[in-house]
Amino acid sequence: MAAPTEVYVDPSIAGDSGAGTIGDPYGDLEYALATVTQDATNGNRINIKAGTDEVLSAALAIVANYGTPTITAPLIFQGYTSAAGDGGIGGISGGESVGIHTATLNYVYWFDLHLHNCGSNNCLVISRSSCGNLEVNNLTGNGIVAIDGGSVFNCNVYNIAGVGVNTSSASKRAVLVDSCYFKNDATNKFTSAIELSDSSLATRNIVSVDSTSNGIKAIGSGAHHITNNSLFSNGGESSAAIFGDGTTDWNAVIANNLIEGWSGTAGKDIDRAPNARFAIIYGNGVFNVTNTEYDDIGQQGWLATAQDNQVLTVSPFAQSGSDTFANRFTYFAPTATDAGVIGGAYPAENSLDKGAAQHADTAATTVIIKKTTRIM
Repeated sequence: MAAPTEVYVDPSIAGDSGAGTIGDPYGDLEYALATVTQDATNGNRINIKAGTDEVLSAALAIVANYGTPTITAPLIFQGYTSAAGDGGIGGISGGESVGIHTATLNYVYWFDLHLHNCGSNNCLVISRSSCGNLEVNNLTGNGIVAIDGGSVFNCNVYNIAGVGVNTSSASKRAVLVDSCYFKNDATNKFTSAIELSDSSLATRNIVSVDSTSNGIKAIGSGAHHITNNSLFSNGGESSAAIFGDGTTDWNAVIANNLIEGWSGTAGKDIDRAPNARFAIIYGNGVFNVTNTEYDDIGQQGWLATAQDNQVLTVSPFAQSGSDTFANRFTYFAPTATDAGVIGGAYPAENSLDKGAAQHADTAATTVIIKKTTRIM
């Protein structure tokens, strides 16, 4: 497989025009899909220029207009400013009424894009593929739905009334949700920031919610891994930082997470399903949660203070500056006030901090020793 064939779209110019080159881009994304010849050998990358949103009148119909991507010939949507892959953020809007891509279609990838205004629809559905460096916001449906395996990484997901990232699979392929930021808005609040099913993984995510929003909800019988996340709620009610809602065994690993602020009457930290069995829970730190000390500790599972679970006496987060995507690693930087937060991830020998953000190392100081030779 060689590099995919490049196609360029600039939504700022007249629609249904152009040749799809960087010098003469198509003026409309839907027109590009219907016009370009699919590269069935290496696939295509459709580069969407930053600056003007592509506003859709219907969810993208890829198979009907372009063809069916394959594992060796994928379809990639990516933003750019002046050259392919330069990190520019292209914009696609659902016009308050449609999702961006809502079909279950394998091998379609999404990078460096702002996807928004999708009304009550799922904003983006991916299947056996990945998306990264996305900003997804302003809708009452679900943000990103990952089906049948794949990964979601470094995404900024906020102002959403459904689930921020929702994973599901009939074939038990795992989905990885890694290094994303989830934030409630005054208008829309998550039901859950992340929902995992079928042995999926959530790691190094930062969640900042309030009201009745869960942090991470895990369902089904899979062996979920929920590790090194920073989960914060401003007085969460009837909700939990990590919530198990399964009817069968929930064989999860829940490790090295930092949890704060589920302090409403029914707020909880780690709320395991009533019939969950053998969840491995270790190295977590919890502060200011009403029903704390790791709910349901009497059930089967490896859950003991010997495994470095802590009830903290002060906030584990620096909370310096603003709680935003750009400032997330500063705001949620771990503090050393409670022993075991910095360098306290289990096992202690690995020297990692608990939570998603790691502390900044002190700048190294170089000492120069001058050697003097004495002649006798």
